[in-house]
Amino acid sequence: MNSKQKMCLASIVGLLAASGQAATDGVPPGAPSDRAMSTGASGGVGTSAEPATRVSDNEITMKVRAELLATKGLKSTGIRVRTENGVVHLDGKVQSDSEKLTALNATRAVEGVRSVSDGLQVVK
Repeated sequence: MNSKQKMCLASIVGLLAASGQAATDGVPPGAPSDRAMSTGASGGVGTSAEPATRVSDNEITMKVRAELLATKGLKSTGIRVRTENGVVHLDGKVQSDSEKLTALNATRAVEGVRSVSDGLQVVK
């Protein structure tokens, strides 16, 4: 993938994350989905707080992936990104200590990231 393609992909992912469309599987923002409903102890249906966190985490994950793709000097194809409650977990392999630091700093710069769990391995 060349740099123009990476920038295009990063822009698209960023726009989808900003609009919330990618994280809700096509359900318009604010509309209830099957994932947003849970059965309470009384048997009634209520809104769970967990899906809102997941949507936010999905948005953070997409923004981090887009940022890693757009970051110069970083080959991000070997990096897996997962977010739980605002904590971003980076796993995978990078080519150098410099790439590792670049990935960690780029991730920390993304809005909504509370902290970063470093599971990156340098392979030489």
